[in-house]
Parts: sequence; C-alpha cells; structure tokens
Amino acid sequence: MEYIPGKSGTQLLEATSEPTEREAVYRQMALGIQELLRIPIPPNPRPTAIDGGLIRHIIFEQQEAPRPYQSVDQLEQHFNLFLQWTKREPKILGLSREPMVFCHSDAWPGNFIINKQGHVTVVDFSEVSILPSSFAKYAITPSVKDHEYSLLPWIDVPSTDGVDNTRALFAATNPMIMGAGSFAKAGKRIPGYDRIPSPIPPVS
Repeated sequence: MEYIPGKSGTQLLEATSEPTEREAVYRQMALGIQELLRIPIPPNPRPTAIDGGLIRHIIFEQQEAPRPYQSVDQLEQHFNLFLQWTKREPKILGLSREPMVFCHSDAWPGNFIINKQGHVTVVDFSEVSILPSSFAKYAITPSVKDHEYSLLPWIDVPSTDGVDNTRALFAATNPMIMGAGSFAKAGKRIPGYDRIPSPIPPVS
C-alpha cells in the first residue's frame, strides 16, 4: 500500500453541490480511465485479470468470470452460446479484432484520488482486466454506471472500424442477472474450460 495525497472523487462530491465543481470531478475520473486505456498491452494477450486470474468485470455475477479463457475467441464463443440459449440479439462478431485494453470495471468516484493540482490517480486495480475494448465501453456506459454525468463523451475508447460489440454485451445483461448459472454452464461447453491458463507477460 502507498499513501496517495489528495481526496477521493466521493469525498470531493460530498463536499460540493456546485455543478461546475461536480462536473470537474467526473471529468478527472474520465481522464484517469483514458490514461489507463492508453497503456500498451503486452503482445498476444489473453482475456484475464491483471494478476492472471479470472476476469473481473461488472457484466459477470459478483464481477468475476466463471471460467478462464485462453483466447478472445473462447470468450466470444461463450457469450454467443449464452445469447443463443437466451434467444437474444445481436450476437458478438469479430471480438478478436477489437483492441485489447486495460479495462477498469468499477468507475466509482471512490476509486479516483484527485490532488490539489488536479492530478488524478486510479486505484483498486483488483477490478482491472485485460479485455477487448467493447468491455471497457460497456463499463462506462451510463445505464451501467448511473452517474449524474456520463463519462462516455469524455473518453476515447480504442476501437476497430466496423467492430463494436457493446450492444451484444448489453443484450446478455438481463439474462445474465436472471441466470448466471446458465452462463457458467454455457462456459463449460466451450473448449479450454479445464485448461490451466498460461501466465501473462509482465507489463513494462
């Protein structure tokens, strides 16, 4: 643990009702997420938490994936099988073509420390995973994180032209909430369920 000077976004929001000051806090949060998205990803990554464990993301029950994945294709197959079972559209297409990013799945004001100079520090990296960029866009979309200001217009999420699976992830949301057990069951049908994941390379 390391002491970080400043106040959390939550503390700053609790201390003011001035709209411009409150908006400034959310803009600083967006800046922190933007910088996280700019960090280079090691070559040939697999979807994983940054410690090499199960993916941490708000879309999953208790924010943790029910299985490991050796590749993005396995993750796509898992979601599409679940979408097929629950008769939801659209399906995920070209997930492996999306840029892989460091995705913070908990854009809560308490996870951002802002000092007097306006510098922001992102904390709680236990909720960060290496994922295709649609998962990052999902995590900051207002209907998931219902802030008074949407972070989405202030963040440039990396993307590939013609590929955006955010809508498909949202299509899985309600059936995921109602039937997380079915999602876990679908995951057992996808190859690689019992394989021990290879370690992720260190981030330089």
